[in-house]
Amino acid sequence: MGDDLQKWKGLLKWSMSQTAGSPSGQRRPVSEEDKKFFQDAMRENTIDIVQRMREITMVMSMLEQELKDQGVTTEDLIEMLEELQDLVGQIDYANGSDRNFQRAGRANSRRWDSYPLSFYVYAQFPVFILVNPDPRLRAKAAEVVHTVVQNNPQSQQNVMDCKGMETLMHNAAQDEDPTSRAKALGAVGALIRNNRAGLAAFRHGDGYAALRDALSSDDPKLQRKALHLLRSILSETPGASEATGQPGLIWTLASLVRSPDLDVRETALGALNDVAGRSEEDAKHVAGEAGLKDALTDRIDELTKLRGDDLAAVHDELQSIGDLWNTSGFGDQGPRQKVLEALATLPPLHTGVASGERESKPYTVTHATKETKEDEKKPPLLLGAPPRSDQ
Repeated sequence: MGDDLQKWKGLLKWSMSQTAGSPSGQRRPVSEEDKKFFQDAMRENTIDIVQRMREITMVMSMLEQELKDQGVTTEDLIEMLEELQDLVGQIDYANGSDRNFQRAGRANSRRWDSYPLSFYVYAQFPVFILVNPDPRLRAKAAEVVHTVVQNNPQSQQNVMDCKGMETLMHNAAQDEDPTSRAKALGAVGALIRNNRAGLAAFRHGDGYAALRDALSSDDPKLQRKALHLLRSILSETPGASEATGQPGLIWTLASLVRSPDLDVRETALGALNDVAGRSEEDAKHVAGEAGLKDALTDRIDELTKLRGDDLAAVHDELQSIGDLWNTSGFGDQGPRQKVLEALATLPPLHTGVASGERESKPYTVTHATKETKEDEKKPPLLLGAPPRSDQ
C-alpha cells in the first residue's frame, strides 16, 4: 500500500503542476507525452490492485507444505484474506470485481486468469473451510465469501457453480468451532438473499436441520446468526411458512424464549411472530407448540414485575411477547393485558434532534388487537415504540 500511496502522490503533484502559475480558470495545453504519462500511471495503479487480488488467490491454491517451504505462516494467510476482503468489499470492486478480474485476465494467456473473481476466489477456499486445522482461517475464508457474494447476483451464481452452498452448509453443520460455524451461516445467508437457486440448494441440502442444530447449541453468537438466517429465509418465502413443516424447528424457537441472552430471546420472538403472522394455519401451528404458552406466561410474569429503567430495557421483548400472544390467538387475554398495563407505566420515549431539543414519541402497539365492540369504545392505550427491526 505504501507504493500505491507514492504513485497517487506523484499523480497529484503532476496534476497540480498543470495549473501552477497559470491565471485563474486557465490551464496550459497538455502534451501527448503528459497524456501518456497520466494514462500509464492510472493503468498501472488499477492493474496493481487486480494483480494483488490475483497474487493472494494464487497463494490460497498452494499446498500446505509449499507454504511452509516459502515461510508463509497462518498469520500471513489471515492477513492476506483480510486484505482480499478489504479489496472486494470496497463499493467499486464489490459491484464490479468480477468484471475487473475478467478484464485483466483477458490480457493473460493463463486459463485461470479468465475466471470471474468470485469463481476463482471461492475455488481455493474449500480447503481452508473444510480441511485447514486453524479455525481462524476457516472463519476468515467464509467471511471473504460472504463479502464476495453479498448483493451480487453474478457472484452468487459463480459460487453456486463451484458447489459453494454444499461446502458452506457442510461447515455450518459440522464445524467444531462456533465462530467458524457462525461465519459459514452468515455466508449462507448472503448466498441465498434474493437468490432462488441458492434458497433451493439450501432446502435440498438439509439446511433447516443445520439451522435447528445451530439454534440448539449453547453458543449465543451461533444462535443469533442462525436466527437471523431463519428470518432472512422467511422474508424470501412469501405466503404460508414452510418453517412450520420442519420437525422440531418451532419447538426449538419456543425454547429460546427462555434464553439467558436478551438478543436471542428478542430475535426468537421475532421469528415466531414472522411465522405466526403468515396465515391462520401458521398461527395455529405456533400456538399449538407444546410449552410455548407456558414459556410466554412465565416471561410475562417475570418481566411485568420490573419497574423503571429495568422495564424499559426489556420493552421490545415484552411487546413482542404481547404481539405473539395476540397473533397466535391464545384465548386467555389476561396475560396480554398485563403486558399492556406494564408498558403503559413507562414514560414516552425521547429522541434527540440536531437542534439539541428532544421530542417525545408515544408507545404504540405493533399488531392489531382482536378487541370486542365494548373494548373498541375505550380510548386506546399508548404503548411502546415499534420494536427495532432485526437484520
